[in-house]
Order: sequence, then C-alpha cells, then structure tokens
Amino acid sequence: MKKIKLYSTKEFAVGKNGISYVRDNFKEKFYGMEFEEVSAEGIEVKKLPRDMNDTAIQAELRPNPITLGDLLAFLKDAPHEWYICYIKDERGVLWAVSACWDSDSGGWGVGVRSVGYPSRWGAGSRVVSREFSDTQKRTLSPSDTLTLERAIGMVKMAGYKVIKEL
Repeated sequence: MKKIKLYSTKEFAVGKNGISYVRDNFKEKFYGMEFEEVSAEGIEVKKLPRDMNDTAIQAELRPNPITLGDLLAFLKDAPHEWYICYIKDERGVLWAVSACWDSDSGGWGVGVRSVGYPSRWGAGSRVVSREFSDTQKRTLSPSDTLTLERAIGMVKMAGYKVIKEL
C-alpha cells in the first residue's frame, strides 16, 4: 500500500469516515496530528472479561499502542460495538481512546481519557491492538530449552516416579 499522509483534523471529522461526533478531549489531544493510511490487517480485538480500569487492562491483556491510522482503518469495517484502544499523542503520551457506535446518529463517536483515570470500562467492551504483548511470537534461545535428562531429574525432584528412563 502506498503511504498516504492523513490529518486527524480532516479524517476524524463529523460526517467523514463514519464519524458522527468527536469529543473535545479527542480534539485537544489528537487534532493536528499527521498519520499514515494503513490496512486493518493484523489488528486484534479482545473482549473485557469483567469491568476493568486501564491499569488492569494494561497489566492483564497487555495491548500494544496503535496509531490513529490503525483506528481509522479498523473502524471502517468494525462491528458496531464499544472499543477501547491506546494511542500516543505527538509528545509520546499514551491515552485511552474510546470509539463507540451511536445508533441514533448512525456513526462512531470518539473520545479520550487519561490511562490513569480510575473509572472502569464495562465488561464486554472490546480492546483493540495490533498485537497483544502476551500473544507475541517468541523465539526460543538455547537457554530456554530443557534436556531430557534434566527434565527427568526435575520430575524425580518433584516426587514423581519415573517408570522408564531412556
């Protein structure tokens, strides 16, 4: 895909890209930012198992920050739900961004809050990330491997009986 520069002020505007309202806090944090058009391919979504604040979401689900381009691409075909994602502003400050479908206006509403805000997101809300840290592919190094002999020794130390050793 050819890299196309987009501007938050234009792309996250009422009446464009399915946006029906933009909260002032979103405008304050992100309006004027430049970003690239991207594909939604590779974006993952996890459902909150219970009411959780941002600290708990970061610790348990471990979403990686996305970009404004990721959010815009995702919302184009996303089911009409409530979504939470984490986006850095131009200074590198991480913000919790919400995007929810408003059936009355027939479009997405976007807003922002501090990740330190104590309020909880409702169970069933969906968290959007390019890749969740707990699901990142990990390459094993030689120190991560366990020899058969060492495994057998560990089993014996745990109090289990080894029936047949190789």
